[in-house]
Amino acid sequence: MAQPSYIAEDGTLTDGEAWVAIATTDLTSDAGSVTFTSDSTATGDWSQYLDLMMICHVRGTNASTAVGGYLRFNDDTGNNYNFLLLDVSADAPRGYSEASHTKAEAILAVPAGSSTANVFGAAVVHFADINSGKDKVVLIRSACDQNNTTTFGSGSTVCQWRNQAAITKILAYPSSGNWKSDTRFDLYGILPRMVS
Repeated sequence: MAQPSYIAEDGTLTDGEAWVAIATTDLTSDAGSVTFTSDSTATGDWSQYLDLMMICHVRGTNASTAVGGYLRFNDDTGNNYNFLLLDVSADAPRGYSEASHTKAEAILAVPAGSSTANVFGAAVVHFADINSGKDKVVLIRSACDQNNTTTFGSGSTVCQWRNQAAITKILAYPSSGNWKSDTRFDLYGILPRMVS
């Protein structure tokens, strides 16, 4: 494996913020899902990172004002996901949780086909301690304005993947329909802090 550009010849880190851009998916056409996978390239090998961060700019295609966004890890479709969701949409707060689900509900109130044209939702997804030998925890913050008037949604979700394996693959897909063209996902790796 080639030495990453953020490591100097003497082995010290040159990036004080420790964020490394891994990959970007910027859809030029509608797509049913987006997948990120660890690989053997200098920045693409996830085994070197403490955490991952994914920045999402998303819209769905189905004929409604909003869809949800789901995550799966390492192709696991078993009942191994728990989540706690807190959100506010049109001034109506709600909270609920699910255990033993086949996916993690993560990105809330994504604008869809019936929303105002060209409105996208935003989400920040934090995959914590991805290489640890314990269950994985994912923290999500998301928000959108679905129709430029009164339907604003924002929320936070905490997801648990009941698996001790390192996360090496992330699948993100809408609850129905497809991701709309111009949806974008940016994945970053967070290096362990080794600089002062």
